[in-house]
Formats: sequence, C-alpha cells, structure tokens
Amino acid sequence: AALEMKRRAIEILPESGAAVFGTFHSVFYQIIRNHSSYSSYQLISPYEQSNIIRQILYHLEYDSKSSENLTHSLLKEISYIKNTGKAPEEYRKDMVDDLPLHEIYQLYNRELEQAGKLDFDDMLLKCFQLLNNNQKELQKWQSKFRFILVDEFQDVNYLQYETLKLLAGNKCNIFVVGDDDQAIYGFRGSDPGYMKLFLQDFPGAKKVVLDVNYRCTRAITDFSQQCISYNRQRFSKTVFS
Repeated sequence: AALEMKRRAIEILPESGAAVFGTFHSVFYQIIRNHSSYSSYQLISPYEQSNIIRQILYHLEYDSKSSENLTHSLLKEISYIKNTGKAPEEYRKDMVDDLPLHEIYQLYNRELEQAGKLDFDDMLLKCFQLLNNNQKELQKWQSKFRFILVDEFQDVNYLQYETLKLLAGNKCNIFVVGDDDQAIYGFRGSDPGYMKLFLQDFPGAKKVVLDVNYRCTRAITDFSQQCISYNRQRFSKTVFS
C-alpha cells in the first residue's frame, strides 16, 4: 500500500519521490536500524517467537506439548503490553491460564535481547525509547521529517502517537486523516480517542469534516449512524449520502 501511494504521488509530482512513504513499523524500524545500538539487530520470525515461549513454559515446568493456543495467547498479551507503552506491572492482566504473565514478559524480552532480535512491536517501542531518550537523535529525525502526513489515523496506538508528537516537535507540521467510526485495531492497543486528543496536543490544528458519503445509499448511512452514535470516543457528526 505504501509503494502504491508513492507511485501515485510521483505521477502527480515527480519530486515527491524524495519523500518517505511507509507504515509506522517500516519507518520506525529504519530509524532504529540507523542507530548503532540496534544496527546489528534482526527481526524475529513468528516461529522463533513461539519457540521462545515454549522454552519459557518448559522452564516454568508447564506442559507445553499441547499449548499452541496458550502460546498464541501469551504472545498476544505481550504485544498488547508493548503497544500500550506501559510497564508490565501496570497492565490489566497479571496471569494467563494461571501463569505469571509479567515474569513471562521479562523472560521473553531477555531471550530476544540475548539473541539480538526484535519482534514486530519492538519496532515501535525501541523507536519511541530512542527518540525520547536521545535529543541528538530526535533532532536529526525531526530535521529529516519536516512535514508529516498520517493516513488511517483512527488506528494509532499509544507508542505511535507519542512518537509522532516527538517527531513533529515544536514545528507541528503534521496533517492527519482518519475516521473515528472505522477504528478496528483496539485488540492491539489502537484508540480512536487519539483523534480528539490530537486537537488538544496541537491546539493550532484545524479540523475538517468530510461528511458526504459517495458509496452508500441514505438508508445505509442513516442506519449506520444510529449504531455508531452509541460510541463514546468519537466526534459527533452527520454523514449525508
């Protein structure tokens, strides 16, 4: 999708090929790979992740022979913890199937560190930590990304949002597009509430509501609005067909 976006942009304006197009994960991964602390790290495969969890379960003397669902559940919880940016002890769960989630989280990350590996969520977490703790590195990337445009903004999570704020800095040259009524990634930490928070954190921002739907009949838009109006974290709006 990012490559397609780049292709279309170049067709309109050839000079736009100098811009950076990518997902949060790919852009943030390039940032950390350019720093000496992470230049030698490699991405871990799902198979390797599962093996680490199985080894941890064995270490905890848990019968891991028929625990594929448990392995998946633990990796899902670990992912959620990382994307919220919270310490494990602040997380909503402390046990999974009578297993100590916080201990498993620490053991899992220790294994990653020793193997020189990063998982999918580390692309976000390590990037945020790097920019938040290294002013020189932050200034370098703020200089490179002088203007920022984010699509599908309703699906950002804590780490993505806080890293965006760091990169935007005081210049605030940031433009976001999203529909809080189409948020679907809550299971991995995204929150459409960041759309409202954006107007608070960037008080000079101008909000433009695109309220004409060109795809659906009036019956569909009216019924959809009745359903979605019960959501709390959304901008109140009326969409016309």
